[in-house]
Order: sequence, then C-alpha cells, then structure tokens
Amino acid sequence: MTSYYRGVKTEKTSQTIPSTPKPLSYRGAKHTGEARKDSKMSKGSYRGVNWQ
Repeated sequence: MTSYYRGVKTEKTSQTIPSTPKPLSYRGAKHTGEARKDSKMSKGSYRGVNWQ
C-alpha cells in the first residue's frame, strides 16, 4: 500500500524491529532503563520534616 507524506510517495511496510533497552548516559551516569530496587528514598527531610 502506498501513502503520501509531505508530498513524497512512500511504501508502507511492516517493520518488526525488536525493542531492546539500550545503555544510555545522562550527565556522565550510565543508565540501562531498568528500575533499580533501591530507587525509593528510605529516609530524608522535606521542608524541615524528617522521615525514616
């Protein structure tokens, strides 16, 4: 099936590219996109209120 995108004729094909997490870097820290189990803050303070 053909379609037009911005005046250009394009062919529609089904693309089956597997989605794999890619290792990325943000401000020098490497991230894999997976959630870490220690990501929740266990203690701290907010506006003078402490919690544990």
